[in-house]
Amino acid sequence: MVHQNISKNELKNLIRENSELKKEIENLKNELAENELKFKTLVNNADEIIFMVDTKEKFTLLEGEKLPSLGLNSAKIIGKSALDIFNDQPNIITGIKTSLSGERYKNTIFINDLVFDVWYSPHRNAKGKINSMLGMAIDITERYKYENEIQQYIEELSYNKDLLEENSHELVMLT
Repeated sequence: MVHQNISKNELKNLIRENSELKKEIENLKNELAENELKFKTLVNNADEIIFMVDTKEKFTLLEGEKLPSLGLNSAKIIGKSALDIFNDQPNIITGIKTSLSGERYKNTIFINDLVFDVWYSPHRNAKGKINSMLGMAIDITERYKYENEIQQYIEELSYNKDLLEENSHELVMLT
């Protein structure tokens, strides 16, 4: 064991620095806890569904106000296989697997009369290795319904235009 002669002043400085470091660490822990609370509040109250799946394809995060409308409960799903939970949704499985292989992916999925645009993105650790994927699903049901209504209206207009053009010679003959 090596002993060094440390003066009282050096010892006092070391103790003071240690005390300051402890305070700084405590402040950082408090700040982190506050930020985590803000993040959880944001995620839990979001219309969007936010999710993370690890490389073992298990949910590590699943939050959002729309979960109950899909019959999902975050507390019952965390730690469970995403592939088992969504075995009847091949588009979701494709998104998760594609993202875990390192590629970003986007698709539209249909569940229980709801329509979602879903984004999947690989999540990497500090060394660049994929350790999970992060996803977000946005409910576009209303937009999808309106787009379909507009498309139907356009098709009706086109049909009526064609019908008018076909029968216009008869209208001319009647006048």
